[in-house]
Amino acid sequence: MLSLFDTAKRILKSFFDDNLFSIDNILSSTKIEALVRAIDKGIKKDYDKVLKSVNKEVRSKLKNEYNKFIKKGVFRTAPSLQKYKIEDLKPDFKKELESRINVSLSYITTQDKNTIEEIKNRLMNFVSIPHPNKNLKELEYDFWNDVLPEKAKKNYKTNKWQNMIIRDQQHKLVSNMTYITATKNNAIGFIWKNRKDIRVVGNPSGLYPKGDKMHNNHWQREGKLYLFRNSEALKKGLIKKTKDVHYADEIEDGLPGIPINCRCTMRLIYRLYEIPAEYKNIITKKGLEYS
Repeated sequence: MLSLFDTAKRILKSFFDDNLFSIDNILSSTKIEALVRAIDKGIKKDYDKVLKSVNKEVRSKLKNEYNKFIKKGVFRTAPSLQKYKIEDLKPDFKKELESRINVSLSYITTQDKNTIEEIKNRLMNFVSIPHPNKNLKELEYDFWNDVLPEKAKKNYKTNKWQNMIIRDQQHKLVSNMTYITATKNNAIGFIWKNRKDIRVVGNPSGLYPKGDKMHNNHWQREGKLYLFRNSEALKKGLIKKTKDVHYADEIEDGLPGIPINCRCTMRLIYRLYEIPAEYKNIITKKGLEYS
């Protein structure tokens, strides 16, 4: 996947490779300003090519996630769903897919632009601070270390930032398609499922033992039942909300897969008999007669 960072780095490198810089050049505001203009020109020239590359990668990965969901994933979240109903859901699924693609592109290009602006600011800052008694080699070393953010060098080398954004949008895509499936087919609610590994937020023995407002403790939510407020089962009085059960729209940080980097999923509940034994008390007398 191409990036604007690669363009900026290539332009910076060319100034040294072509021996266009002397010590005086590196410390000259005029020369540095010319370098900034060269970066701007290169970015403008490469922008469409970079965008095309990013779009291809984003679209490929998100479409792959979409295809996996409609072929298998949807039936894991809703085992009782009939296959023919998937066709009715596809228009909404495709809208969600395009939305996630557009968000991914926006985040990645914005991140790229912000990195370029940081590099340009660092360039101007480099020339404004003293570098006493340095030869050209020492100055060049300082230049690369001061101008290119270390985090950016590391992350762009492996496309870490871009891939993290895409993965996050994949999780959101699956979450929102699951929610569409639930609402269009009148699900009662869902069981929260986490990955049960060290990356689950809230796992006391994991990497992230404490949650926050943006990403709550998902370890504690494993197996919990959440109800959809507008379900027919609630409207008809077949089930009731108890103190042990919450509505899905009351979840502080959003549905499974919505918080940043959340890998949790929903197992949808459509029938009263699918309600886990520990939550059977939500079924009313009318519900028991109905079932």
